[in-house]
Amino acid sequence: MGAKTKAEMQAIFRQVSNWGRWGTQDERGTLNYLTPARTAAAAKLVKAGRTISCARNFPVQPGPENPTPALHHIVVGGDDPCTHGIPGMELSLDFIGIAYHGLASSHIDALCHVFVDGKMYNGFPATDVRSTGARRNSIMSARDGLCGRGVLLDIPQLRGAAYVDPAKPVMPDELDAAEKAQGVRVGEGDILLVAIGRDAWREANTPNPGEGPPLAGLSEDCIPWLFDRKIAVLGSDAVHDPTPLACADRRFPDPRPHVRPGLDGPAPARQSALRGACEGLRRGKPLGIPFHRRPAARRTRDGFAGQSHRGAVTPSSRSALREIRCLLRNPAAQAVPRPITSGG
Repeated sequence: MGAKTKAEMQAIFRQVSNWGRWGTQDERGTLNYLTPARTAAAAKLVKAGRTISCARNFPVQPGPENPTPALHHIVVGGDDPCTHGIPGMELSLDFIGIAYHGLASSHIDALCHVFVDGKMYNGFPATDVRSTGARRNSIMSARDGLCGRGVLLDIPQLRGAAYVDPAKPVMPDELDAAEKAQGVRVGEGDILLVAIGRDAWREANTPNPGEGPPLAGLSEDCIPWLFDRKIAVLGSDAVHDPTPLACADRRFPDPRPHVRPGLDGPAPARQSALRGACEGLRRGKPLGIPFHRRPAARRTRDGFAGQSHRGAVTPSSRSALREIRCLLRNPAAQAVPRPITSGG
């Protein structure tokens, strides 16, 4: 089919819009389909107990798909483990920093990521995303993690190719055919992963110098298919919208969180394992990135003092402070072991 016109894309947007479906103040979008009952049902799919990571390694190497590489620095190393200032404690510390939007790192796009005519999901204004964070539709809607039935549709395998040709985006009849070939059906509340084969494409092709690589993805004709199946999350090893865009006014009208680019693919063993696990329990935990409210100014005898920059004290940080104070008072004391909480 030819490229969609602006009017056709606007018609698709109106057809599949979920704005207001779960109330005017909703910020979860299609995550509302992923109910506790569906999570419990997904847990029953576990048979062998094998775990397979779909995450990419921390992208510290620059490249055409990684123009802003992540930062990883050792703050305190094992060659001098006592420089952190706590007597009697030896340890190592590191620092990481990342601009995670793009092609290099696995990440999830919150509903504040894309705007339509100055508005994001549910009609909230784009200006609610501020320099201090998103006031609406932030990733905090998924702060407790995502856990549900994951379904992988392998389009390169369906086509008998190593990768999806960027000039031939995935069509809805191919999603149907992949379901039939793999013996699965995508349903309400599912976490759908669509394999594209971007790593295989990169190994076989070299982009022109100074140009970004063309990216394969789903045709805009797949949007009503995704809407009708009521999936909770869409993931891929590529972007979901092919680039360069066939239509200049393509609008991402599907208001669901997007995981991209997951499905780390270079290892043949991992690809083989993924292809053998078309259906299973899928879980993930995004970083919690809240809106940072500025503390109120403190009144003094001479007027108002400047803003306070102290961070909020949480139960976990209080526990850490107690351990540090214990060590400062008695360097020979052992810190009380605590569970390690990951936000990624």
